[in-house]
Amino acid sequence: MSHKICYSSGSKIRFVIKQMLWHCQNLSVFVAIYKAICSILRKSGIRGGVDALVAGGVGGWFAFGASTGVSGAVNQQINLYLFARGVEGLLRALCRRFAGSIPEFMDMRKPLGFRVLTASTIAVSMCMMDYEPSSLREGLVQAMRSIYHESNSGSAAVPWNWWPLVAGCIALIFSPLVSKKLSLEHLTTLF
Repeated sequence: MSHKICYSSGSKIRFVIKQMLWHCQNLSVFVAIYKAICSILRKSGIRGGVDALVAGGVGGWFAFGASTGVSGAVNQQINLYLFARGVEGLLRALCRRFAGSIPEFMDMRKPLGFRVLTASTIAVSMCMMDYEPSSLREGLVQAMRSIYHESNSGSAAVPWNWWPLVAGCIALIFSPLVSKKLSLEHLTTLF
C-alpha cells in the first residue's frame, strides 16, 4: 500500500514538473515574440500603448494560444488569471481617469467598491448558472448544481459523518455575535 502512495505522489510531482516546464517554455516564447515586435514597432515610431497591445496579442496568440493537452491546461489557468487581473486594472484605471464621473466608492481598493465588484461578479455568475449554464465551465456548473439546485430538491442530503463539519460551519458563522474571540479571524491567529 505504501508503494501505491509513493507512486501516486511521484505521479503528482511529475505532473507538476511537466506543467512547470510547459509554462517556462511558453513564457520564454512569449517574451521573445513580445520584445521583438515591440522593438520593431518602436523603431518604426509606433508607441503609446499600440506597440504593447500588438506585441502582446501576437505573442499571446502563439505562446499561450494552445487550449488542449498539458500546455492547454496551463494556458487556461494563465489566461483566467490574466483576464481577472486585466479587468481589475481596467476598472481601476477607469475610476482614476473618470474620477469626477465615477463615484470614488466604486474603486475596488476601497471596501464598498470591492463589495460592489464582488456582488456584481457573483450576480452575473448566478444568473448565467440559471439561464445559460452551457456557457460556463463544466466544473463550475457541477459544483453550483450540487450546492444550489440539488439541495433544493432534498437529493443532496448531508451524510451523517459530515454533520460535525456542518455544525462547526454554522457555529463559526454565528460565533462573532457571541464574542469577538470566537470569530474565525481571531481563531486563525491562534494557529
